[in-house]
Amino acid sequence: MGREKKRPKRAPPAASPAPLSEVPAWLSVAGGAAVLGGLTIAMMWWTWGKWPDAIVDFGRELYVPWRLSEGEVLYRDVAHFNGPLSQYVNSVWFRLFGVSLRTLALANLALFGVSVALVYALVARIASRAVAFVACILFVLLFGFAHFTLSGNYNYICPYSHEATHGLLLSLAAMYFLGRFARHRRAMDVALCGLSVGLAFLTKPEIFVAVLPSTLLGVALVLWDERPTPARIASRGGAFLAAMVVPPLAAFGLLSLAMPAGDALDGTLGGTRWLFNSTLTSQPFYQQSAGVLEPADNLRRMAFMGGWYVVFFAPPVVLGVALRGRMWLWSAAAAAADVGLLWFLHYRIPWADLLLPLPLATLGVACVAVYWWSQSDAADRPRLVLAVSFTLFGLLLLAKIILNARMYQYGFVLAVPATLMLLVFLVDWLPRWLDRRGRSGAPLRFAVLATLALITFWRGGHSSRNYAAKTVPVGSGGDAIWCDRQGRSMNLALGEIAGFPAEATFSVLPEGVMLNYLSRHTNPTKYLSLMPPEVIMFGEDRIIESFREHPPDFLIWTDEDTRGYGYERLGVGYGERLVDWLSKHCEVVKTGQGANTNLSFAVLKWRDEEAAEPSNPDERPHSADGDRAR
Repeated sequence: MGREKKRPKRAPPAASPAPLSEVPAWLSVAGGAAVLGGLTIAMMWWTWGKWPDAIVDFGRELYVPWRLSEGEVLYRDVAHFNGPLSQYVNSVWFRLFGVSLRTLALANLALFGVSVALVYALVARIASRAVAFVACILFVLLFGFAHFTLSGNYNYICPYSHEATHGLLLSLAAMYFLGRFARHRRAMDVALCGLSVGLAFLTKPEIFVAVLPSTLLGVALVLWDERPTPARIASRGGAFLAAMVVPPLAAFGLLSLAMPAGDALDGTLGGTRWLFNSTLTSQPFYQQSAGVLEPADNLRRMAFMGGWYVVFFAPPVVLGVALRGRMWLWSAAAAAADVGLLWFLHYRIPWADLLLPLPLATLGVACVAVYWWSQSDAADRPRLVLAVSFTLFGLLLLAKIILNARMYQYGFVLAVPATLMLLVFLVDWLPRWLDRRGRSGAPLRFAVLATLALITFWRGGHSSRNYAAKTVPVGSGGDAIWCDRQGRSMNLALGEIAGFPAEATFSVLPEGVMLNYLSRHTNPTKYLSLMPPEVIMFGEDRIIESFREHPPDFLIWTDEDTRGYGYERLGVGYGERLVDWLSKHCEVVKTGQGANTNLSFAVLKWRDEEAAEPSNPDERPHSADGDRAR
């Protein structure tokens, strides 16, 4: 068994009894579930039909499962750059409940409810039921239904990528089973943890890369505490790894039934194939997203925002150190002072930078969690194993936005675990640490909660303004959505498509497959988007070959802005050979632009005659910009 380590008798702050200990657990959980369920349903009702972006990304999230539900095969018939799990799950919803955006939205609402329940269970285990309730409120309001950007894709009802939201859900499940394994040491729990990680592998690579080392560390810490025999290490570690490889092997086997083994392997690997593609990762869009395009400026902004944290939260800590015992009047005064100061200074605070210090703060929380784990007794170590693993997960998940951490855009998924752990530290761990030393943690707790309430109110107003701008109806029935001014162009384009023959096919370039979905006209090529990342990933030659083998009857060409990727537009800077080839096979039959919109389009008809291929790809007509119909 090995030599026993000496550990202090006093438990660390994170393991102290929850303040709701006098309330029956079932009653507090049921009451919290009722409030959170009501809040989620209210947000769903308030934002109804305004979740997606009409052009960017989400059309793919509808079109792909629709085609899979009709019998097409992912990767063989429809190109996709993430893992296969989410698209096939969504195709099951369509098969069971009918093809519509409403079906997908309600299914995502149910899955979001599971995510909220998992957040509650994890935070309640790490801290307390009261903090878990607050964490879930923030999760619902600041991440679940937020609309902080012009694009509406960054919410859990109509996400830009279901692989992101499904991957987070599976990671939360993995953490939940890890916590159960830390408490009960059962092989079933560690196997379920590994299974969840294996399923996460089939979503997005950044999710898997974050959850795998985090759960492995948790399993290792549990086994380290046991001082197990080699047989037990092999048993528990083997259960984790064996369960983890089941989903990828199953995916590979099923895909191999419909395509060559090499293609099935590529599909199973999903986005991991491009993790180290320098052409892709060096694009300005991704570098700007990670904050590495201007690192010095981002570090300066991070320090500036960190200074605001000190301004608002250091005084309550000092007050708590000066106080003796729990003086609620002083605590309320500290909260009121923070709110007043925030109200007075909020025009000077760069709210877009609110979470910039999050990676550094999370690293600090991780160090505290590791230290407390090393000093804890046997009763508290399972809880702290979960805390260490969950904090590491949050830190690794921030890698994609490491110098540009945010709650909007990608942050609606990537910043969630780290934000929750920062909340735990400020509202639970640090105040309890002060309480245990005869000081008072109440001023800090009150100040943080009051500040969060005001921030949530203001950020909610930001979302409300973006939702209110969506006044143009697009689609009908179960596919009805509300759009901003680009909805007028969508309706104009849909009006033109309504004149196509019933069996006509078309492609939208560079992106806009939502038009295919809403009109129920298929794209005969494999490639649904020709934005720079897709052209880099799939290759221009393959895309041209797909158009040659399966030419659509029409092309719809939009003027989607690609300057964020470092290119002016499709055919200028990237995709030039493709555009030259298409210009020799298509002719413009209609152009249009909705009134007061930022989106114009052109309809091109495929020529019946076969044009000769250019002998030299570099000999492209320089006056083709008009023919290409931006």
